[in-house]
Parts: sequence; C-alpha cells; structure tokens
Amino acid sequence: MERRLRTLSLCLLILTLGCTRTETGPAPREAVAPVPAGVVRIEPDPATVMIRGDGLYRDEQIRGLTKDDIDAHKQSGMDVIGLPILPVVTAGETKPRSQVFRELGLDESRVRDFRQVGVNMTAFLTWQVSPSYDISCMTATNDGVVTEAALKDPARKVYGVRLLKRP
Repeated sequence: MERRLRTLSLCLLILTLGCTRTETGPAPREAVAPVPAGVVRIEPDPATVMIRGDGLYRDEQIRGLTKDDIDAHKQSGMDVIGLPILPVVTAGETKPRSQVFRELGLDESRVRDFRQVGVNMTAFLTWQVSPSYDISCMTATNDGVVTEAALKDPARKVYGVRLLKRP
C-alpha cells in the first residue's frame, strides 16, 4: 500500500511539474527564409492548387522555376553536369534540401520516384516533380553515410540543384 502511495504521489508530482500553460489559437507559422535573388518560386494558385500530396506539379509550373529552356538542353541519361544550375544555392555554399524545396515552393509530399547516382564523393539525388521533369540535387558523400534514408533526409546539405527532362 505504501508503495502505491509513493508511486501515485510521484506521478502527481511529475504531472504537476511537467505540465505548462498552453496558449490557444493558431500555431506559429514556420519562418520562410527570404528567396535569393534570381530564384523563382511556385506560388499557390487558388484556382489550380492541389491538395497536399495529391500529385505531381504541372510541367508549366516546373518550367516556370527557371529562365532556361529545360527542353533545349541535351543530356544523356543522368549526365546532368552540363545543365544550368538553379540559383537557389549560391556557388560554394550548401543548404538543407528541405530549405531548397521550400524556397522553390516545392512540397516534398508531391515528388516521387527517388533515384540516386554516385560519382566519386558526390551523389546526385533525383526526384520526379512533374510528368516530364525531374529535380536533381548534388550532395557530398564524404561523410560515409550513403544509405537511402540518409540521402533522402530533408536536412541533408545539397548544392548544384538542376531541373532536367525525365529519361
């Protein structure tokens, strides 16, 4: 009986100390980093916006992310080195992939068909973003962590972001 009372009083103490006053109302919005100069972003169009996770972006939305003509660039397979780089990550810098997607206005739940190709100490992480286009992000693999889960981690640092035609 004494043990039960001690356990009960300990639980009450933990509950009393662990509870804090909470505010009602909307949750604070996540701060969105300012979009770097030259970066185009997909802005939701109320007339055509899809429900989160409901599907890929339209081709014209993806073409609108760059001033370059994605269709005009020749590539063979995953050879993307010669394709223009989006200015979302400054040369010589890296950013978490989640921040890159956020700055471009891309919702991770709407991309699919993840693929990765490793070349030396670099991996090209590629997702389908529309029926005709992919997004490819470069990441360093010299950290030794090259599992699919680690490569798909939204916090993973990326650079060299490109849009390309699907194979």
